[in-house]
Amino acid sequence: MTRNLASITLAVVLAVTYVSCDKVKPPLPELQKPAAANAATAQDTQRRAFTQAAHKELDELAKAIGELRQKAGTLNAQAQAKLNQEQAKLEAQKLEVERLLADLESATLENWSGLKEACGSAIEKLKAGVAGIRKSAN
Repeated sequence: MTRNLASITLAVVLAVTYVSCDKVKPPLPELQKPAAANAATAQDTQRRAFTQAAHKELDELAKAIGELRQKAGTLNAQAQAKLNQEQAKLEAQKLEVERLLADLESATLENWSGLKEACGSAIEKLKAGVAGIRKSAN
């Protein structure tokens, strides 16, 4: 009976050890966290580069609009009125680009790419408008 009791005790100890070892899981590797951090850093760097370039282009376009405004002062009344009307449209487009840039700077990662495309197309539209006025003013 002592032998059976020792065998049963040994079986219980082995069973408890097996069950408890099954519940202990090894820690997850942390290799994935730096990859996500690197992706976020790369995205942030790309965002900053795009917004800086967009601000630079917007400043250049604002300067071109100012030059056109000065040129309007030397034209006859009819041409000046037409140029002022076109400049008002350009100013509205410029304000839209500024609004999109502000939205872009505070955008989340999910909606950033859509805002980037909208901002890029708005800048291109503004460039085309400035180029069109330059041609018609000359």
